[in-house]
Amino acid sequence: MAAINKFHVPSCTGGNCECLWALDYRPQGMHGARRRVRFRTRKQAEMFLSETSQRAARGEYVEPAKIPTFVEVAEDWLQSKTDRRPSHVFDLRTRLDKHILPIFGPQRLDRISVATVDRLRNNLRDRKYAYRTINTILRIMSAVFRLGIKRGQCTKNPLDSVERAVQIAEELNPVEVADHAGNDTAEPDSVLSPSEIQALLASARSGFERTLFETAYLTGARQGASFWACVGPILNYQRKDRARW
Repeated sequence: MAAINKFHVPSCTGGNCECLWALDYRPQGMHGARRRVRFRTRKQAEMFLSETSQRAARGEYVEPAKIPTFVEVAEDWLQSKTDRRPSHVFDLRTRLDKHILPIFGPQRLDRISVATVDRLRNNLRDRKYAYRTINTILRIMSAVFRLGIKRGQCTKNPLDSVERAVQIAEELNPVEVADHAGNDTAEPDSVLSPSEIQALLASARSGFERTLFETAYLTGARQGASFWACVGPILNYQRKDRARW
């Protein structure tokens, strides 16, 4: 059975002292190892005993002494990736060393919470990291926890409850759009009328040339450098080999 009693130090004078409360219990039942944990208040000891008992009943209890630090599992996880492309392994190593291990490396897996991972994500976002970069870092952490769960070294993956970063859609400023458009603004005199378009299509050679003009007309495509960079070579080839059309 579990017992919660005051742990009096030799210098204690008794009475309403400030000595810690000692919890003496067997987390895994009567046949498990005995553990002794100290708390500042009796209520903390009772809450810890209740939570531990519930985890043990669900089969989620892991002996604290057997729970490794994040860096220990992370190094084993990275070692399993050494058969990948060198550039990929280097990228994983860099992200671990720069963003993850300095914060979570020394911590035991069961001490890393959703809130602490949320703070990492928010910090990276505040520092203007791209959302893809942030999510890559979170995926690496999640993979490390999955390895720990697979080995029975932890029971939960806090990354399962962490919201991923999303790309923020920025509203367009009408003034900036107009400035960016510049010379793209079409004047009425530069646009063909329906009758002029019909005349153009009627005089165009059947095949590629007519298809090109019809496509430009129906889609509203504008003449630009990228448009003619693609179409120009085809038109030149057509001129050299008219019989093909």
